[in-house]
Amino acid sequence: MLENERIENEIRDLLERELKELSMDINVKCVNGHVTLYGIVDTLSEKLAVEELASRIDGVDSIENSITVSTDGTIEDKEIEENVMNKFKGHPELTSVGVQVQRGTAILKGRVKTLKEKN
Repeated sequence: MLENERIENEIRDLLERELKELSMDINVKCVNGHVTLYGIVDTLSEKLAVEELASRIDGVDSIENSITVSTDGTIEDKEIEENVMNKFKGHPELTSVGVQVQRGTAILKGRVKTLKEKN
């Protein structure tokens, strides 16, 4: 089996185990370790969860998350802030970084030791 197919299959299997029915609306494509995720979910947190799960698979070098969030209303600033802070969990180098969200735009503030941590 080709490496790209292995990565795609492992991501699909993990999404199915972790996200159940939600995984049916997600498509995965891998080319040379670059994974593209696309499909439709109901919330931003679901979109971010899919990306986080895909990043766990060995051989994934980068992820383009093209999943569309289809909501009946707007996403509140507080939800964006919570999602950004959740992405920081498990990264001790980001404990001094905070987020401020205004009208859907997130601004990160804080200090990191290296340029790599900044990006």
